[in-house]
Amino acid sequence: MKRIAKLIVAALGAAVILPSCSIDSTDVPEGWCNPNMVVTIRKTDKGLTYFQLDEKTTLLPVNYKSVSNNTPVRALAYCEEVNQDPAPFDKAVKVHMLEPVLTKAMVATEGSSEADAAKYGKDGIEINNSWLTVVEDGFLTISFTAYFGNIGISHYVNVVTGVDPEDPYTVELRHDAKNDYTNVQQRAGVAAFDLSSLPDTEGKTVKLTVRYRGFNADKTISFDYCTRSEK
Repeated sequence: MKRIAKLIVAALGAAVILPSCSIDSTDVPEGWCNPNMVVTIRKTDKGLTYFQLDEKTTLLPVNYKSVSNNTPVRALAYCEEVNQDPAPFDKAVKVHMLEPVLTKAMVATEGSSEADAAKYGKDGIEINNSWLTVVEDGFLTISFTAYFGNIGISHYVNVVTGVDPEDPYTVELRHDAKNDYTNVQQRAGVAAFDLSSLPDTEGKTVKLTVRYRGFNADKTISFDYCTRSEK
């Protein structure tokens, strides 16, 4: 099987979408190079790799059998359903493209907006109105646009918790460009953040509010959020 996964991160910083378009078959469906789903790559207790598509649906990737460790990773994928027994999962799929994206834990506030800006940055970033921007399976996945300059300078993106003492479900997206301001141009990226450090919603759906500094103004975006239940 040809290699079908290529990490699309720049060090610990921004994840720039540069699809490798790797495949393992000459029978390629039209449009295969563009993702048609966002999944979480997970392993069972017995080491079997599967994809979590949404809160309820699990996928058996028939031509992708392992990941490097047991830590769940979000990924962009192009998959098609196949007629094969998926047990113990819901559906069987063939993977034509798989691009793991930057997946990381959230970070805690330093106690003030000024301190957070000093540690996590205050550079502009825009959250894209895209199907890739979603809260599901215990992750906040963000499609974003930011200004990048010199190749080789890693930007850092973080989601900061504890920024609102009255609402633990209000967080901030921070971007640190590391003074990468020469010959800048807009580039798109995707990053995913593990929400498990937030208080358990105990089965209820709450509003998860993300504050961030856009290119021209401070902005917010809200999502429905319910703590992931163990499956």
